[in-house]
Order: sequence, then C-alpha cells, then structure tokens
Amino acid sequence: MNIVDCATIKDLLPLYVDDVLSKESKALISGHLATCESCKTDFHHMQTEFAKLPTNDGETFDVLKSMKKKLFKQKAVVAVVACAIAVAVIAGAYFGLTEWNVVPISTQSLDTPEVSELADGRIVVSMSVTTTDNILIRAVYFDFSDDGTVYLTPKNTIFTQTWKSVSYSDFLIKDGRFGEREITTLYVGTPNDRVLVWEKGMEVPPASAAVEERVLGQG
Repeated sequence: MNIVDCATIKDLLPLYVDDVLSKESKALISGHLATCESCKTDFHHMQTEFAKLPTNDGETFDVLKSMKKKLFKQKAVVAVVACAIAVAVIAGAYFGLTEWNVVPISTQSLDTPEVSELADGRIVVSMSVTTTDNILIRAVYFDFSDDGTVYLTPKNTIFTQTWKSVSYSDFLIKDGRFGEREITTLYVGTPNDRVLVWEKGMEVPPASAAVEERVLGQG
C-alpha cells in the first residue's frame, strides 16, 4: 500500500480535478480521499470553484493556474500564522528566562545587608544589588506576615547577568514602619532560608556620610 501525506495530495488535487493525472495517480488520490475528511473538503471546494469558471467558446482559461494561485494564497496564510506563533513562543521563552524573576537567591550567595541609623532617626537597610559572585539581583520581593515579620526576598531569572559595579538598594524603616506596614522583625531570604537583619529595639550604628548622602539623593 502506498501511503502519501496530505500535503502531497493537496498539491495534486488541481491536476486531479482537471482530470489530467494518470490512472494510477487518480486511483491513489481517490483512495486517500475516501479516508481523509480534510483533503476531501479541499477537493469538493476545488470542484465548486472549477464549476464556476467560464467556458465560452473561443476563450482559454488556465484552470490549473487559477487553482494553484488559490492554493498558494492558502499556504501563504498558514505560513504567516505559523511564523507569528513561532515568534510569540520564542519571545515568551526569552522573557521567561531573562526577565521573569522566578528564582529566589540563596542567602549563602548574598552579602549581609548593612543596617544603620540616619541623622533623622530612620533605619536604613542597605542591600547590595549583586550576589557575592557578582550576579545581578533582578528584583527584591516583600513578604509581610501578620506578626509583623517582613521578608526581603531577592529573586533572579534563570539566565543571569554579571554586574561588577558596586551599588546598593536602600530600604527605610521609620518609627517601626516599613512603608505603610508596622513591622517588628526584618529578614533577608525566605521563611525556610533567612538571615536576621533588624528587629525592634535593636541598637544600630549611625549611618556613614556616604549612606546619608546616598539616601538623601534618592529623595
């Protein structure tokens, strides 16, 4: 038994409709159409289009050319849609691997944040924007608990970026409040992997002039 794929059958359908194929080829296509609804639908569509073509005496109509043009347009639309889907998938994969912050960073790979008190009484927690091996931290997520505990959780993408510049992200605690939330304890990490950074009543050293200037520069 000869097995021919649908793509080949559909390429031969215009010739089949125009009845210019050999007896063996017609038998092969007829057998395929008997079992394939998709190709059968295309065949009936071509028959309908073929019947609509003018057949006045003295006029020559290139039936095959017309049918081929329709097939080409159909294939072009399919190709464009397939390319669009492929681009969307690739773009989504790239975003997921390079921009979506999904991987918590182990505290063993983090420098311990520096905690100090500004001249105005606010507590500043200064966290390096890179890990101990100079991998850029993409984002820091806040997780608040009902008991006043807050976790600063640095996260990264699957594909990481090296960053050698020395820079810090500063988080401020004012009158025991972190943003709009009253807190009692602040950790870096997650509940299962954490390092204590600050807790209510902890004595902290005064901020250096560099820290004061940096925080004031941030507004």
